[in-house]
Amino acid sequence: MILNQLHSIGDILFCEPIFRNYWQRDGVKPMVPIRDHLFWMSEYIESANFIKESDAIKAGMDLEC
Repeated sequence: MILNQLHSIGDILFCEPIFRNYWQRDGVKPMVPIRDHLFWMSEYIESANFIKESDAIKAGMDLEC
């Protein structure tokens, strides 16, 4: 599952309970592409697998909403 949430710190913190719910319910962490300058948050939020936006684009992920 990929949750596309690229905007700001507040959006990521707001969505963290959603990430945690999927992780606890399904046993799989959602993939969350985030802006490169926010990637430091991945050290503090363990309920999702964060992917840098630039890496997601290089991998060919469609990040358009």
